Amino acid sequence: MKNRSAFSFVLIIGIVNLFADLTYEGARGIVGPFLGSLGASAAIVGFVAGFGELMGYALRSVSGYFADKTHKYWAVAFTGYAINMLAVPALALAGQWPVAAGLVVAERTGRAIRKPVVEAMLSHAGRSIGAGWVFGLNEALDQAGATIGPLVVALILYLNGGYRTGFGVLLIPALLCLGILVVARRLHPRPHELEEGNGHTFVTTNLARRYWIYLGAGTLLAAGFADFALIGFHFHKANTVAGNLIPVFYAVAMASSALASIPLGRLFDSAFYREQEALDFSMDPYAKPKERKVGAQRPKITHLPKSIETRTRRERQAEKQAVAAERRAIKKSARRHLKRQLLEELKESE
Repeated sequence: MKNRSAFSFVLIIGIVNLFADLTYEGARGIVGPFLGSLGASAAIVGFVAGFGELMGYALRSVSGYFADKTHKYWAVAFTGYAINMLAVPALALAGQWPVAAGLVVAERTGRAIRKPVVEAMLSHAGRSIGAGWVFGLNEALDQAGATIGPLVVALILYLNGGYRTGFGVLLIPALLCLGILVVARRLHPRPHELEEGNGHTFVTTNLARRYWIYLGAGTLLAAGFADFALIGFHFHKANTVAGNLIPVFYAVAMASSALASIPLGRLFDSAFYREQEALDFSMDPYAKPKERKVGAQRPKITHLPKSIETRTRRERQAEKQAVAAERRAIKKSARRHLKRQLLEELKESE
């Protein structure tokens, strides 16, 4: 039952994100040429696109921290989606490039506000039905919208509708996105209850070295990234691609991501669970010696003979103290979680 509810939540949030991506990704395919038509130079277009992405990522830690402190996850999500969605059709009213630039940055800011909160809510469902499947399905629906949006705008330009008409039409999916988000809130007011084994808490001390390597690689990739706003501006300025085909190039890139999302998510889940099964088996004290493939890293067990047990008394005592400290931390976190849940239920009953 909980798995079905978790899948329902993931699906409805995926539909919300489908219309969200249809809106803002539809606009991103023509933002560069639109700014150019208002008199912005290539340097200005590049700066606006880069500054928008900076805001779109830098503010995520702030909004995530604020949501954790206030526990108003849905309120933060609604705020982010509203800014993210309404800034796009407002571009149809922009008469000067500074106004349009401000709306582009506002759209990225709105996405920064809602992104970490929505992913945190999805992660609860991921622990019930598989994180790779959850984020793969959500990303596939995301990118499906990101593919349809630029194609809709390309069709409008093909019919000689113009940039402003394109932005105006995107008001429709923007309102659909916000409406379905209201439905999601009513159907799933407490997404944390979707998690299998509700109340399970992880205690994190230091981030592993491979995390920092991964973070560094992501930073270098982002440093060499050219935003499509600047690419689209160049296409338009150099007249190398017809104006109504520029969004099609963006749609093709989004489609490739949509097609890869679900298979890669499934692959992640299968690899992750195989690793977990292997780890569980290797920790079995009754497994044959050749089946224990973790060597010195295998967790020690207390009923081994002294001839096999290699730890000193001090090491055993330190391990017991560490386990006791971890248990105390888990109990403390569980009490906090229960208290927060009771307060939320009291507020709702009022």
